[in-house]
Amino acid sequence: MLQPPLPSSPSSKPFTPSSTSLHPHFSVHKPNPSFRKTAPGTPEYRVCVVDAREQGFPTLAQLDGLLDSVPYDPPPETEQRLYQRLKHGQKNVLLAVVDQGIISFIRVADAAFSNEKLYERNARSRQGSKRGGGRGRGRGRGRGR
Repeated sequence: MLQPPLPSSPSSKPFTPSSTSLHPHFSVHKPNPSFRKTAPGTPEYRVCVVDAREQGFPTLAQLDGLLDSVPYDPPPETEQRLYQRLKHGQKNVLLAVVDQGIISFIRVADAAFSNEKLYERNARSRQGSKRGGGRGRGRGRGRGR
């Protein structure tokens, strides 16, 4: 009969999955000719590797701790698309969940819905009249000439 080993000291705590803290393991930078190891700049992605068999998927408390360990990184000011700003979030981490050699990438972000004005989006103007103009499949122009 197999028994677990006895703890080496009475003050050691038993292992519980919720007590493990997550942190980014890798910082990924896009290719840049002015990149230097001494001053790498802001990484494009921060990757945290999780073994699905050993740890399981992180809990909400672990994900919250992971996002707290990442610095504030808002989307660029030049980004005009609402969906891309929300997807990037104020803080973001890429989770690489490994399950028997199969890697699944999951982006976890702290999106700032309170900063975005969802109700003031500009509608795209339609070209042509109300009756289907503007390069549609209507009558006219023949066979691509």
